Formats: sequence, structure tokens, C-alpha cells
Amino acid sequence: MNGQEDIQYHAKVFFMRAAEFLEAADELFASENRTPLKWWYPTYFLYAHATELALKAFWRAHNLTVERTHSLVYYMRNLATKVWRLGHATRHKSEISFGC
Repeated sequence: MNGQEDIQYHAKVFFMRAAEFLEAADELFASENRTPLKWWYPTYFLYAHATELALKAFWRAHNLTVERTHSLVYYMRNLATKVWRLGHATRHKSEISFGC
């Protein structure tokens, strides 16, 4: 594999794992044995981990380094910063190209 293939492979693996955790969380949430408070923490963990892995898949697909952290706050803050920069750069480029 070359560098780009490695990046896409890693992103795909993160995404597949996220889908597995999401499916498990959905199964547990829909379980007939579940009462409103029963298995709340395991269900929450599965949803949170699915979210973390999906963010890491996105991160990796865009050739960004995946840090060894489980912090959703870390990834969301950094994602927001990168999206803002991308939007700002795109807006700035369009302003330049249209002479604004």
C-alpha cells in the first residue's frame, strides 16, 4: 500500500468499528430486557465509543493524525477549528477571486 491507500484503509477500519459499536448500542437500547435505567452506562459507552471512532475515521480520511485519546471534546474542538479555518480560507479565496 502507498501512503494514500494506508490513510483510506485506516479510515475505513475506524468507520467499520464505529458501525459495529453503533449497532451494538442500538441492539442494547432496543432490548426487551431493558428498563429505563438498566444498562444505561453500557449503552452510553457504546454510543460514545461509536462517535469517537467515527470522528477518528473522518480525521484519518482527511490525512490528519489520530491522537491516542478518547476525548470527544479534543476531537470536536479540533474539528471545529479546522472547519472554521477551511471556511475562512475558502471565503477569503473567493473574496480575492471576485475582487471583494
